[in-house]
Order: sequence, then structure tokens, then C-alpha cells
Amino acid sequence: MGVSSFSTCYRVCCSYHVLFTLGYFPGEAGTPGRAQQKVKKPHRWKPGTVALREIKKLQKTTELLIPFAPFVRLVREISDAYARDASRWTPEALLALQEVNYTQLLHWRA
Repeated sequence: MGVSSFSTCYRVCCSYHVLFTLGYFPGEAGTPGRAQQKVKKPHRWKPGTVALREIKKLQKTTELLIPFAPFVRLVREISDAYARDASRWTPEALLALQEVNYTQLLHWRA
């Protein structure tokens, strides 16, 4: 048995309709075709370029990367665990401790 002409015609019409709605036929019914729809991709940097830019930016700064308040909470927690009587810290001492800790961390990594 051969394929009926109705099913062949139906498949052709349906596939034409699908392609038409997707915009494969330019200039029909006011819809632009695929050739006319040039969608520009967003710019993407090569892998590692943004990381190197951030590293260079951070190397130029002198600010500490660890925020002061969480560091102070950590110092107070550690000092309370070892000695209850050493609970008062001056802000200058905490800042000096944070700078020394940061410097030690950088030299330990290298």
C-alpha cells in the first residue's frame, strides 16, 4: 500500500506552517526571515581575562579584603575561648592584629 495523498499533503502543509511561524520564509506576512534577524551575541571575555583584571585591581588597592566587623567578632570569640580576662580590645589593636594577620596570610600563600 502506498502513502495516501492526503497524509502527504497534510505533512507538507504542517511543516510549511511550522517553518513559516519560525520565520524561515522571509518577506511573507510582514515577518522578517532568519536572514534578516541578525541577533548579536553578548560580548564574552576569554576565560581568565576578568580574573586577571580583578587581581590587578586588588593588587593596586591597600584596603583590607576581610571586613573589620566579622574579623573583630572572630578575635573576640577566640580570645573568650582562651582567656576570659582579655575581653577588652582597642580599635587600634584590632586593626593592627588584622593587618598582621592579612600580611601573614599573603606571605603564607606565596
